[in-house]
Amino acid sequence: MREVNLKNKTVTVDSFENFGFIKTADGYRYEKNICDDQLTLTLKFTGGKLFSAVNDVTGEEYTLHLVESSSGSFVGAVRKEYEDILTAFVESCCVENIFTAQLTKNLLDYVGKKYFPAYHMNKKSWYTIKLDGTVDFDEICKRLADSYKSATK
Repeated sequence: MREVNLKNKTVTVDSFENFGFIKTADGYRYEKNICDDQLTLTLKFTGGKLFSAVNDVTGEEYTLHLVESSSGSFVGAVRKEYEDILTAFVESCCVENIFTAQLTKNLLDYVGKKYFPAYHMNKKSWYTIKLDGTVDFDEICKRLADSYKSATK
């Protein structure tokens, strides 16, 4: 099996069942017969990484579809089905990582613990502050003042 590069993507395991993955002892597994049942495409998610393999009926791994210079109608058909399934996986089971720097991720994690989108308003410009003591009173007052200034411009 080969690791699939999911550059700038985060896998959402919650969507695996709808895609067709089966829970296993060490992660999740998805299998689909391709090319008129001549090959089986397997996706395996374990340890936070996605792996793929295409095997023939004897269990031997087929890899020509991964060689860019390989051509021919069968190789092309395998490559297309393989890429279509990986594209469907990304669209169904992944979200785009807009921010890639670790500092940015840490900041977003911190902010997510104190603030969250305002469910009743425009979620881009508005947010809700938890009033459970998580956010300091002075910070709440400052944010209210900033909001008032912003609204009166």
